[in-house]
Amino acid sequence: MTPEQTRQILGEAIKVLERDGWHQGGLVAADGAVCAMGAINRAATGSAHDYTMAGALAVCTLQMSIGQQVPQWNDDPSRTKEDVILAMKKAAHHDA
Repeated sequence: MTPEQTRQILGEAIKVLERDGWHQGGLVAADGAVCAMGAINRAATGSAHDYTMAGALAVCTLQMSIGQQVPQWNDDPSRTKEDVILAMKKAAHHDA
């Protein structure tokens, strides 16, 4: 897994959030919206529920950037979809 591949997954996860919507409280909402981790999973595998090493590395990259675990950060009541997208953009370009 290269940094470029991680950047690609995070970039695709942003597209997933913009297309499918953002969700708190679980990987996927009934309407298909996803949380940050669900978006990364969907970007890496096509499914919010499937987990791969590539997705795990993208999650770790995001976690290092935000300084905490993705699920707790995503589900913070003050968090917004825009916050998540901005954090993914920052994480994707951290090593650029």
